Amino acid sequence: THPQQQAFIAALHQDAEAQCGADLITGDLEECKAAIHATLKKLEKPTPTKPTEHAPGDGARLIYLLCDEKDRKATVPLRKFFREHGFVVEAPVFAGDATAVRETNQQLLVTCDAILLFYGAGDEAWKHAMDNEMRKMPGYRSGKPLLARYTYLADPKTSDKEDLLDMEEPYLIKGFGNFAEAALAEFMHALQSSGVAS
Repeated sequence: THPQQQAFIAALHQDAEAQCGADLITGDLEECKAAIHATLKKLEKPTPTKPTEHAPGDGARLIYLLCDEKDRKATVPLRKFFREHGFVVEAPVFAGDATAVRETNQQLLVTCDAILLFYGAGDEAWKHAMDNEMRKMPGYRSGKPLLARYTYLADPKTSDKEDLLDMEEPYLIKGFGNFAEAALAEFMHALQSSGVAS
């Protein structure tokens, strides 16, 4: 009955970020129990994932360029660079039905060969939410190896990004300022190898 509660319920139905990493169940307790049992059965016997049909030619590796919607424009140089090198690049889906958006983005986590998390306009809470989503990823992928998972630090500089650098976190790409191909050398090397970065 309260307007704030109504706004919260509306956000759960319409805002993909509000559902990030969660399933929305609109029903009684029995429906909730049924959904939990169905999910547990899927985890016990994961359905084999179909190989993704990548667009530009057979064998092209798929890079999931995970970013905040506000960074779409800032990722253009990266997307162009990867496409010029023969990779398929997908950014998250941002518009549409919240459930469909979440499922589409989860499918990208399942089928991609590598992930580049573009940490630019997104705040610290957004970064943690993305990290949590990626921690759950092995359960979705049915053993399919991930060639690389890196974080690309982009403008604006923040204390959290500086802290990641100061702590010498692994798999970081320092991408502040103008786009520089040289910064991607390690990531590109990982894509061309069969090793797994996590």
